[in-house]
Amino acid sequence: MIGASLEANDGRWIYPLDEAYTTLTLSRNLAETGVMGVNPGVFSATSAAPLYTVLLAGIFKLTQSREWVPLIVNLIAASAILGAASSLLTRLEVGPWRSLAALLTLVVATPLPVLALSGMEHTLQILASLLFVSAFLAKSRLLPVAAMFMVGLQYDNFGLVVIALAILCHRRDWKIAVQTAAGALVVPAAMAFASWSNGWPLIPASILLKATLKHPDAWMRLLDPAGFKAIRNLIGAPHLLALLGAIYSGFRSRPAVAMAAVAAILVHAQFGAASWLNRSEAYVIALGIVALAALPGVRTPAAGLLLAVVLGWRAQQSVVTGIASSASVFAQNYQLGQFFRDHYPGKAVAVSEAGAVSFLARGPIIDFSGLGHRGSLEARLSDGTISARDMERITGRENGEVVAVPGTWPQQGLPKHWIRAGSWRISDNYSPGSEQTVFYATSEASVKQLRKHLADYRPRLPERVTVDR
Repeated sequence: MIGASLEANDGRWIYPLDEAYTTLTLSRNLAETGVMGVNPGVFSATSAAPLYTVLLAGIFKLTQSREWVPLIVNLIAASAILGAASSLLTRLEVGPWRSLAALLTLVVATPLPVLALSGMEHTLQILASLLFVSAFLAKSRLLPVAAMFMVGLQYDNFGLVVIALAILCHRRDWKIAVQTAAGALVVPAAMAFASWSNGWPLIPASILLKATLKHPDAWMRLLDPAGFKAIRNLIGAPHLLALLGAIYSGFRSRPAVAMAAVAAILVHAQFGAASWLNRSEAYVIALGIVALAALPGVRTPAAGLLLAVVLGWRAQQSVVTGIASSASVFAQNYQLGQFFRDHYPGKAVAVSEAGAVSFLARGPIIDFSGLGHRGSLEARLSDGTISARDMERITGRENGEVVAVPGTWPQQGLPKHWIRAGSWRISDNYSPGSEQTVFYATSEASVKQLRKHLADYRPRLPERVTVDR
């Protein structure tokens, strides 16, 4: 996959997710300015994976070659996952051949190579989840520490802590339950205090934007009777549904293991969702596969065959899409970052999402998604969207002369006096973003210069990018 990405992207390593560059930006700014934010020296409560950001920032202090750091960290974590999973399988008394089959399935089904190359925190999330379960089964005193690191690496993992707390309370292990709960809350509490101190909401923007109270699914997620939200998510995630079916077929052999695995999948389905490249649900897939290997009663050929087909298909789709998405990110997001870096250095530019633009251009970036810009976040939390009036107010206040937004954003939803200067369109787009980026000048005074800069940059664009007026 690395070779395919380098070949498709003019010899440059490009992550398949634009979000990876937002994390790179947060980490770089933390390393250089001591402040975690999309714009240098300006705090933003962007990420729900703060410990991953801190880890990268610590490494950035030691090296100037930073784009490769997430890849190297994830490759090391992927190797550590195999060791942690093997240790957990041994603790669950799984035989060597069955353990080997489980490890191979884990690599393919998560799929571990794609996650390792994504540049995101999800490989470390799997590792932390496996270590937390191992500490729980061993009744280790380090369980609170494991909970702290697991939740700090990704807040989604708090569901596993809740399951563990329920079991501990059932056993009346009150002391370790309190300590584990306290450990799990350390990082979220610290980040909440930092956010409050800087005028941001206590909850990271990445979580708030998935479930604003104005969003049609928000109250349903909180109030869905009998976990109906989980049912709807599982219907849209056949790989998780197949995994549940396989675990259920071996339920009687080790009910406690099966119940814990089923609970983890259902909690994730209720409060999370299946995501692009399997990244959000990868940790429950890994735990489910380990649990499945520990269930000697799984003898239903149909369940095993269905699981193999569905997980294999999903993994194959993720690998193919990951390679293609890397080329899409290079052709669109990365070019946009280079364009603003070279032609608008130090000037405020407005974009739909920070991503590669924030990493390459270095700001000031006006991020209309709200992940890295408080004004945009407040508008989205208030209205459930960002209006033309909001965009005009924000760009005017911060002297933003140039705007680049997806072509899917209707022009009637943008400020009327913005002037379209051109657009880039890529063929065969495989990234989550739009295939078209449209450039606008916010005033008559800046449109001529923007069109000149677009013309000057045009020879540098990859062949698959077409330029329109």
